[in-house]
Amino acid sequence: MKLRDLRHTPFFRILGFVLVALLFGYVFWKILANLDALRAYPWHLVPGFLVLGVLVLSATNFTASLVWLRILSASGERIAWSRAITAWILSRLGRYVPGKVWMFVGLVALVPEARRGVVLSTVGIHTVLDLLAGVTLAVMTFPALALGFRETVHLPPGWFLGGLIFVVALALNPRFIQWLLRKTSDRDIEIEWGYPQLVLWFLMLLGLWLLRILGHLLFIRGFGITVDYLALAAAFSASWLLGMISPFAPSGLGVREGLLTYLLQGVTAPGLAPIIAILTRLNSTIMDLVLGLPAWLMRSVLKMPSKDETSSQPSE
Repeated sequence: MKLRDLRHTPFFRILGFVLVALLFGYVFWKILANLDALRAYPWHLVPGFLVLGVLVLSATNFTASLVWLRILSASGERIAWSRAITAWILSRLGRYVPGKVWMFVGLVALVPEARRGVVLSTVGIHTVLDLLAGVTLAVMTFPALALGFRETVHLPPGWFLGGLIFVVALALNPRFIQWLLRKTSDRDIEIEWGYPQLVLWFLMLLGLWLLRILGHLLFIRGFGITVDYLALAAAFSASWLLGMISPFAPSGLGVREGLLTYLLQGVTAPGLAPIIAILTRLNSTIMDLVLGLPAWLMRSVLKMPSKDETSSQPSE
């Protein structure tokens, strides 16, 4: 039996449920083990930071839809920006459903006027570049986690950053991107974009990663918790990436919180690491509601193309 078929068996689902439960158990065990320290911590709410954190994170996800729309336009596909953005935001909710395909399936279903092959290829390139940007950020900031709490954090030396830029430049080669897409997709996806376009979109998504970390940092600061930006960037990007590729965890549930707790426990006050992990999940959920509800309302008033209009378009 192939691994792809094994993922749909009851055994795999039960195993995934057990692993998620164990990871969440680890998070709450860390809270209980440091309960006295958490009670003594000087908690205080800063509503301005809470609101600003949600707004920054929401703006980041909204801008990500514009990056996808730019990639879609470069592929020769023209969709009204309002329909494209609402479809992107609503399809992102599919990550809460077990299985990693629902975001892609949802987006195809929400923009039936576009060619299915083009939609899949553009979402694929967006996903690959976003993952590459996350890996770049994680590698660049990971040395921050090797330092103890309250230590001064520095970026890696210049030679390290230079080597990282060289590797990323090689990874952005269109031939490599196309090979990667073909290895990770059931479809034969063709890359129609040049090297400069891929670099530009990568830099856009890397900038959005930096803003995403800032949004979480502000939200966490709204509860009176202070954490270093570089340490949070390293831990969050690494945990997000692992959660993204975990086949058993919808939206990285449990995986992200468990790894984030483990990575931050050396650079935060006792007991704060699991609280930070839970707060990042809470911020993401609030962001989905802030964007999802208006997108759903906007979608309900937009005229959907008829089946006759969509069936006349080629599916490839």
